[in-house]
Formats: sequence, structure tokens, C-alpha cells
Amino acid sequence: MNDTKSPANFMAGAFMIIGAAVLWGTSGTTQALAPEGATPMVVAALRQGIGALTLIAFALSCGKGAQIINLPPVTTILTGLFAFGYHLSFFKAATLTGVGLASIISVGIAPAVAGLLSFLMQKEKPLKNWYLCTLLAVGGATILISQGGTLYVNTTGVLFALVAGVAYATFTVLLSVLIRNHDADAAVGGSYAVGALVAIPVLIMGDTAWITASATGMAVALYLGVVITGGAYILYGNGLRSVTAPTAVTLALAEPLTAFVLGVVVLGEKLGTISIVGVAMLFGALAALTLGHSKRAKS
Repeated sequence: MNDTKSPANFMAGAFMIIGAAVLWGTSGTTQALAPEGATPMVVAALRQGIGALTLIAFALSCGKGAQIINLPPVTTILTGLFAFGYHLSFFKAATLTGVGLASIISVGIAPAVAGLLSFLMQKEKPLKNWYLCTLLAVGGATILISQGGTLYVNTTGVLFALVAGVAYATFTVLLSVLIRNHDADAAVGGSYAVGALVAIPVLIMGDTAWITASATGMAVALYLGVVITGGAYILYGNGLRSVTAPTAVTLALAEPLTAFVLGVVVLGEKLGTISIVGVAMLFGALAALTLGHSKRAKS
């Protein structure tokens, strides 16, 4: 699995990654609809648990149960722990220093960490245009996120945001290592099952009454777990079959773009000149990264 596969394979994988990011981008709007009492920590654990059940059910329905069992235990466990570690550390960062700054920091550091780890672990060098496209994408994402409100700095929150960015990048690289020699659906399902086990204590100690207290709570929980986590990671895992981890992390910056568009369309947020520049930078970078590979591979 690498970015030098056929243009058709790369394009398909890239669109799967972007599709996953679009689903992730709906999480903020969805969580805003959650009933009172839905804490970030419980939401993170809930996404991990329901998402794991969805991913395992999908793998089993495709007859891949044996492939889950045959996954290398150490890599699978580490992948699952980093997945859950990302969710917990990000939500903790968001609580301490705000969603805006937490997102900017994690978004800013994740592509660089993914590029470094991918080279150290897999000897894969990023595409030549990855550097410039990533710089533009991170810049555009930072502009869009910063338009959401006042940013305030909390040192502990910043540290958790850094941990979140490193954890997300490491999860992606480890998942790509698993997928290199194992089925993508089995790899995602098996690793998320590990994270779900770690999430159980959080669910036991947290307030989960809001889930069953109303139809809205149940709908939000199911959408967050089944669609935003389960569905998105099915796309993300299969996309990693033909797209390297650094490229995937950069393409996943379609998430803040989606969140911003939803904020404008659904929540009525203002679209200013600076925001338009951010949209242009981010959209242009993702398009160049995707289409640039295709043109180069055909030449």
C-alpha cells in the first residue's frame, strides 16, 4: 500500500478519506443537539463503544471474523489505545482551552507527526506536493477554526491538544501498518474493539442517563457511534489501502471545512472575507493533493 499505485486506486482511496472527514465534520453540529448532561468524556467513550460494535458487525457480515482474530496483537492493541487516547485527550483539551484552540493545535501538529512516523516506521516519503499542500491546508483550517470565536490559552489544555494531535497521527500510521498485511475492515474493527474495552470504565463512571431519556438522546448516540465513527472508519481504513498515512491525515482536513460549511448553512454563522480565504486555501490544497497525484501518475 502506497501512493505510487494506479491513479484510479489513489483517487478512490482519497475520496474515501475525504468522505470519512466529511462525516467527522458533522460531529460538532450533532453534539450540539445532544440533551443536557452529555459530557465530552462520555460522548468520546460512547463513540468508541458503539463505533467498535458497528465496525466488528460489519467485518463479521463480510465473513472476516477469522481475520480479526489473526491480527498481530501488539500492533492492534497499540492502534486501539491511540484511537481512544486521541478522543479522550482532544475532548479534555477542548474542555480546558476551548474547541477552537484545541482543534488548531491538533490539526497543526498531526500532519507533521504522521509524515515523520511514516518515514521512520515504513520508510515512506510523502509526495512532493504534500509539503506545500499540507501547509496551505493547515493554514486554511486554522483560519476557519479561529473564526468560531475567541481563543483562550490554558497550558494544560494546550498539552492535551498536542497529545491529541500526536495520538491521531500515530493511530493513522499504525493502522496503515496493519492494513499493509491484513484486511482493512478487520484491522479497523479489531483495533477499535481494544479502544472500546478501555472506554467501558468511562461509561460506567459517567452520566449516561441522557441517552435513553429521550428519542433525541438515542438518535444522537446512534449517529455519533454508527455513522460518524463506524461508517467513517470503514471509509478511512479502506482509503488507507492506497493512500499513505501523511496524505490521509492531510486529506482529513476536509473535516474542519465540513464543520464550517455546516455552521454557515445550518447554524447561520457569518461568512466573512477571511473565512472565504480559508475555504479557498483548504479546498485548493485538498484538490491539488488529490488531482496532482493523478496527473503525475499518468505522465
